[in-house]
Amino acid sequence: LAQSDHFFQAKKKHEAEQTFSLNAIKNAEKKYRSLFENAMEGIFQVDLSGQLVNANRAFAQIVGCEDIDLLLAQPHTAFSLACLSDSEQKKFKAILERDDALSGFETSIKLASNEIRWVSISIQKIFSKNTMPMHYEGAIADITETKKRQQAEKHQRMAQASTEAKSLRSEEHT
Repeated sequence: LAQSDHFFQAKKKHEAEQTFSLNAIKNAEKKYRSLFENAMEGIFQVDLSGQLVNANRAFAQIVGCEDIDLLLAQPHTAFSLACLSDSEQKKFKAILERDDALSGFETSIKLASNEIRWVSISIQKIFSKNTMPMHYEGAIADITETKKRQQAEKHQRMAQASTEAKSLRSEEHT
């Protein structure tokens, strides 16, 4: 009887520990799922053949798609991320075939609305513990406003240089 009682107490303790562990795992999963879904930057996964297999809402918004499930269900050219032009896709794929990671790949993309956006893409190959390649994970950021600001600053410098050159020429003629 004492042995039976000890067994049931140990079983209850084990079940309580198991419940606690499962709740901790569920909470961690919720936390990381929220991080993924609510990130400002687009986060994505690509399989080894170059197909987009997972992405968050920010990714979909950056590439001009409202429905992430629809975006993932559509067939796309390998390593195009559902947004790269043919020439940029070829460059992107060639770099990934040569290197296991790529950081700050800047390119422009054309949305279905014909809007042009500039993006910066970083991606790396993910390996298993036994060093077998599993898939790619990456992030995409909309850098359109930064590019527009840089372009405006460049035009301003050029205009200023032109004005200074005209001023110097007019001083030479006087």
